[in-house]
Amino acid sequence: MSLNLINKFKYTIGSLLLWVSCFFIPSMQAQTQSQIIEQAINKELYKKNTWKKLLVYEDGLFGLKSPIKNKDFFFAKDGATNPKDEMIATINAFYSKKNYKALDLHPQCRMMARKTWILKELGLSPDVLPKHKCPKYQQWSHKNKVTSISLIFSTGYLGNPASFFGHPLLKFNVEDERGNSSLLDYSLNYGALTGDNDDPISYSLKGLFGGYNAAFTHIQFFYHNHNYSEVELRDMWEYKLNLTQDQVDMIVMHAWEMLGREITYFFTQDNCAYRMAELINLVVDEQILPQFVPYAIPHTMFDRIAHMKLPNGEPLVKSLKYRPSRQTKLTKKYKSLNDDSRQLVLDVVNNKATLESIKFETKGIDEKIKITNTLIDYSMFLLASDKENKLYKKMRQKYLLARAKLPLKAIEKVDSEIAPIHEGQRPVLTRLSLGNTRDGVAFHDFEWRPAYYDLLSPDTGRLPFSSLAIWKMEMRLIEERLILRELDFFDVSAFNIASTDLPGDGSFAWKFRLGITSQSILCEECQVAAMKLGFGKAWEIDGKIAPYFFIGPNLTSSLNDIGTTGSLSEIGTIITLSDDYRMIINQSYSKFYNQDEQYLETFSVDQRFGSERTWDIRLGYKYQLASEYELALSYYW
Repeated sequence: MSLNLINKFKYTIGSLLLWVSCFFIPSMQAQTQSQIIEQAINKELYKKNTWKKLLVYEDGLFGLKSPIKNKDFFFAKDGATNPKDEMIATINAFYSKKNYKALDLHPQCRMMARKTWILKELGLSPDVLPKHKCPKYQQWSHKNKVTSISLIFSTGYLGNPASFFGHPLLKFNVEDERGNSSLLDYSLNYGALTGDNDDPISYSLKGLFGGYNAAFTHIQFFYHNHNYSEVELRDMWEYKLNLTQDQVDMIVMHAWEMLGREITYFFTQDNCAYRMAELINLVVDEQILPQFVPYAIPHTMFDRIAHMKLPNGEPLVKSLKYRPSRQTKLTKKYKSLNDDSRQLVLDVVNNKATLESIKFETKGIDEKIKITNTLIDYSMFLLASDKENKLYKKMRQKYLLARAKLPLKAIEKVDSEIAPIHEGQRPVLTRLSLGNTRDGVAFHDFEWRPAYYDLLSPDTGRLPFSSLAIWKMEMRLIEERLILRELDFFDVSAFNIASTDLPGDGSFAWKFRLGITSQSILCEECQVAAMKLGFGKAWEIDGKIAPYFFIGPNLTSSLNDIGTTGSLSEIGTIITLSDDYRMIINQSYSKFYNQDEQYLETFSVDQRFGSERTWDIRLGYKYQLASEYELALSYYW
């Protein structure tokens, strides 16, 4: 056969194959689509844990159900409760030819994690699906260049009782060639979708009883860094996770799927810690939060990841980075000055001296730099509380100009005065007590508190001079009777003690308590509903003594013809001699205006011995028309 004849034969066969493939492409594609569904069903992918996690299915009384309220999260009509139907509908949706208003609205773009996981489980190439561009996802994922993921813990915020727990964020790190991650990296937040006019108390009550929806939102990390560190003055810790690139990619894709999906929010259970932990558990097998525990708080989450090991024995947390707040920077810089320079800073902010004075000019260059840096941080600290204040803006400008006249110098690193949260005392309390009344009657108390800490607790990893207790319950066994002594739905206090003597540092102290309590220790079974609100002031003397006072309304339910509307005033002091010992002495007076009785006086002394993460010993004395003494062993877990 001649060469020309062979070439003509090849050309004819090639043309015929091309014509046949063009004619049968639609049927081949349809066959591939049905084959993928058949393979997925045969392998029972819809029964696998990862599929259930991607759809956020949860076990309930009536079987599996996803809490997500957005209907467009599901492709099957019963997708919120039927994993198999949802898997079939999802695969079919990947072949959708519908013209969407935006490219990223196509199911392949909306459900990146589902698509990637199904293809991987079936051993298929992405080429088996029709190709679709997803420009918004590419931008959001930095063109799939996220190299690692960090969990950020932001310490508690004194301006809102619901924020005392602290708050977790997820940060997607895109590292440059030097290994540096930028503030322009995206961060993922989960929080309640609140109203603009909700006050802290309303926010807390709605959050406790499911009055809000919540959702994941995203924004570049510098926004949260500014809001938490500069505005709310919260220290942050960055826990960089030790994940593979495939695990990082899966979390990024699933986070994209979850953006804007609304779920009912519960302050102590279905909250930011719960949903963030759920996201990490998409790729980490060991539970980030303990199962069958009716609460979820950031402390437990970070405590567990900090001590968690991967199957290969390596720690889950690869590194830990501290991000100090503006207030922490100011405090450290101010306290690092010598006495003369510290007094000069005070004189400057009180307009008794200027940065052109002889006292400043005679300082050395290094000391001048320290002074001006401290003043800049002080002006920024003031602006955090009133960002439109013209006086503060002029103050900052004046200090910046003074600093610009001095030589450049590397910024000094600020070490943390607050230990990372995972080193603090664990939040769940179980306490057993042995006590005696003045009449010699013995009693035993059992106390349980799912969260979080009280004024006697060590300050490690939490806000100093503050307390937060949720659903704290105290039972008493006395003379063969078991009595509910206390049930605190919400008990919070913040002393807001200044960390320096600069004007504007520190604020008023406040406390709020809502629950069921005993009218007095003379009547064991006289329980009333009570709400107490107090405002006052606290100081710190020599780092060991903190006197305080409060005054505010006291409202209770009616019982034994005792009044229901009154006021409560109290004075006291907190004495901290060491990490292992703290004592609180408190004297209070209660008066009901719709009762002719005199003031009810209460005096108490409570002590804590030990500072271990899992236990301490308490010793207490209380007088309220009668006396009682109590010795308690506390276990924290």
